[in-house]
This record gives sequence, structure tokens and C-alpha cells, in this order.
Amino acid sequence: MAFSPSSPTFWNHHRFVWVVVCFVVCGLNSLAGCGGSKPMSAEDYAKDLQSEDPEVRLAAAKGLATFGPGAADALPNMLATLKTDSDPKVRMAVAEAIALLGASAADILPDLETLQYTEKNRDVASHIIRAIQMIKEDSR
Repeated sequence: MAFSPSSPTFWNHHRFVWVVVCFVVCGLNSLAGCGGSKPMSAEDYAKDLQSEDPEVRLAAAKGLATFGPGAADALPNMLATLKTDSDPKVRMAVAEAIALLGASAADILPDLETLQYTEKNRDVASHIIRAIQMIKEDSR
């Protein structure tokens, strides 16, 4: 049976082909770095820590963690977020990002040591304690 433009099978088949083509083209564009968007910088993520959306702040904290010591310039933003953010998941992710800064975060050890005792959420406090340990280890 041949496909004719008047049959539903014809359109379903062609819709499927177009969907596949779109996925392939989009995938190749993202692999090639096409698509017009540039990768986010540590500065971009630091700005996103101030977003009203907790999901954006969480993504920003996780993004900063990928930079490791390269995110040292964002340390003031990270510390402010760690002290004031209402979402414990965001504070935990920020503590992890700070931990990955290593010796670059040594200047804020006194702040972290205070926060470990004043933080009400036990999970966040444990992340802060781990950050303190990692910074001290890296500073040796």
C-alpha cells in the first residue's frame, strides 16, 4: 500500500520524520556550540544567586561549584547567600561550592566557623563543617 497525502498514515509518518530531523539538527547544533548562547561565566552564576526563583539560585550555586577556585571572585555573593537564603537546598549547594574553592576561601573561615553554630538546619550545618574542613586541608 502506497502512502498517499490523504491517508492519516502518511501524515503520521512524515510528522515522525520531522521530529527526528529536528532532534538531530538541534543535537548537532548544541554539540557544535551553535545556537547563539554562550556558556555562563562565574560572574553570571554569581548574579543568579540573587534571583527570586530558588531553582535559579540552586542552579547558580551548582554552576559556581563547577568552576572550583575559578569562582573565587563570587565568594562575597556566595557567603551572602549562605547567610541569608531561605532555601536550605540552596545554602547546601553554596556551601559545597565554597568548599571547592579550597584555600581561595580561607579569608571567610571565621564567618563559616560562626555559621556552623548559628545555622538551624542540621544538613546545612554539616555542609558548612565540611567546607571548613576542605578549606583548611587545602590551606596546609
